[in-house]
Amino acid sequence: MTHDSISPPEGISVFKTRIAIFWFQEDGILRILVKQDVEGTVSDLRELIELIFEKSKGKLYPALIDIRSMKTFPRDVRKYFGRDDRPRAGIASAYLVQSTLSRLFGNLFLSLGKSVIPTKVFTSEKSALEWLEGFRNG
Repeated sequence: MTHDSISPPEGISVFKTRIAIFWFQEDGILRILVKQDVEGTVSDLRELIELIFEKSKGKLYPALIDIRSMKTFPRDVRKYFGRDDRPRAGIASAYLVQSTLSRLFGNLFLSLGKSVIPTKVFTSEKSALEWLEGFRNG
């Protein structure tokens, strides 16, 4: 199954890490595109969060995170996501996955953990953005 990845509009600043690219879109929603076939580590995730925080000057945004091309979510990364003390890069997270089955597994994973910010899994970019609308800052 193929999909169209989210992509930055012309002329917008894009920031890169080993595992992802991200940008702040004019609608007030942070976009994060995980690179194809990457298997991230906790260190990679920390680097991404720190760079987002630096580039946002500490402002927290709702985030649309496209993980449809991601290879795997290693166990230590999943455990890190569930920690209350990990740094936050957003005020709400909408994850884009490729299939309904992935969405079901994602929502099951989220229900077992305790996310400190609202988090939901979607197969539709439009639905994810509609849900994130309610979290935009002024």
